[in-house]
Amino acid sequence: MQDLIAYCRQCSQTGDAVNIGQAAFETSMNLLSSTIFSKDVVDPYANSGKEFKDAVCKITEEAGKPNLADYFPLLRRIDPQGIRRCVGKNFDKLLQQIEVLIDERLEERDSIDVLDILLNTSLEDPEAIDRNHIERLCLDLFIAGTDTTSNTLEWAMVEIMRKPDIMEKAKAELAEVIGKGKIVEEADVASLPVHSQRNLADVPNSSLYDSQGRSRRRVGTLS
Repeated sequence: MQDLIAYCRQCSQTGDAVNIGQAAFETSMNLLSSTIFSKDVVDPYANSGKEFKDAVCKITEEAGKPNLADYFPLLRRIDPQGIRRCVGKNFDKLLQQIEVLIDERLEERDSIDVLDILLNTSLEDPEAIDRNHIERLCLDLFIAGTDTTSNTLEWAMVEIMRKPDIMEKAKAELAEVIGKGKIVEEADVASLPVHSQRNLADVPNSSLYDSQGRSRRRVGTLS
């Protein structure tokens, strides 16, 4: 988080735009990689996480598309929309990077983290968990823990910028509760009601609106 703050501060001083989605994605990646591999895998100043982010975004995008093969099993081998091929290609890209990190750890083995525990378990009982399992588990953690976090933060920042009054309330709350220039700690979140409320506000259920999005429907009615 300190790296993220330093990066945003530097962009402010140099007049460069901050890509919130990319910055949040890289921060999430480094938080996960520090826990699993005991190292940061991306450098925010070098934009080194873009390839990883592009691959994750492509996987989630393709996975969310309607797939004809889901409705017509006979088409699964043909893959008419190329969804399986695209997802597989991007999975391979991510797995290659994870394999490199695991190979580095096998050579060093001087850290005690999630990966070290998994590797020790694999050595003790290869039938319970092998390298293939470890690679896929790390892949699942990275995909699940990065894309949704960065998208949520990017959406929240856009919403608060669209509502200057809410932004002023949030700034005033930070100045009053935390103090100007101080860092917000996890324990402080409970004392920030405006920030907590904005996480749940203005998130309407899509079923409340018709196809034009102009009128609100009542549950249980036809019009």
